[in-house]
Amino acid sequence: MDRISHLLHRYFINNSQSNAGYVFQFDVQGYYKNMRHSDAAACFRQHLDEETVAHSMKWLQRQYPYAVGYEPGSQMVQILGISMLDPLDHYIKEKLRAKIYLRYMDDGFIVSADREYLERCRVEVEKQLAKLGMHLHPKKTVIYRISDGIPILGFTFRLTATGKVVRIIDPKNVKHERKKLYRMAQLVKGGVMTRDKFNECYTSWKAHANLGDSYKLLQRMDGYVKSLFMEVNNGERTE
Repeated sequence: MDRISHLLHRYFINNSQSNAGYVFQFDVQGYYKNMRHSDAAACFRQHLDEETVAHSMKWLQRQYPYAVGYEPGSQMVQILGISMLDPLDHYIKEKLRAKIYLRYMDDGFIVSADREYLERCRVEVEKQLAKLGMHLHPKKTVIYRISDGIPILGFTFRLTATGKVVRIIDPKNVKHERKKLYRMAQLVKGGVMTRDKFNECYTSWKAHANLGDSYKLLQRMDGYVKSLFMEVNNGERTE
């Protein structure tokens, strides 16, 4: 997330201190379930000794005995998810010469003042993914103005006209958390869940939300949590 903020600020400086421009944001459709095991072995073989490759693939083969597809749960598959598109990263930086580029697993984006350049990037990225039997997600792969904000990693990153990068947590995430807190509060009141466990879950979410510019949001959420445990007694609200 800090890297995204850094890249956007760098774009602002290099773009004559302007936030005008475009974003090509892409998502790989069915990333893990479309990974060919032969490509996974080739990926590991680029970076590891043969004994480690054999051990890793044997372990994966026991869990996923098919020729194609993984589930993103295990640490081994997560490492694979990071590494599989490493050649694409190099292609985008070295061949397409993208100056502002970032990828996290199957999500990535390129920023440029030239929309036609990003249209060409889209075509070339599709070609590179086809070599791995993969494709861009048709609905999640878009080109839009940078001023609209970049939604990624649960936040929207907005580059302002002054060069400041603002991180706003996804409103859907907040709505989901409010519903979750309400359900857990009912469990606490019913004796099914302890208040300590409730606080632990809420504190974990707050730590995530605090990665963004969420001071006022967290104040409102603290007030909402307090209201969940308020009861009316003789016309007075007590916790």
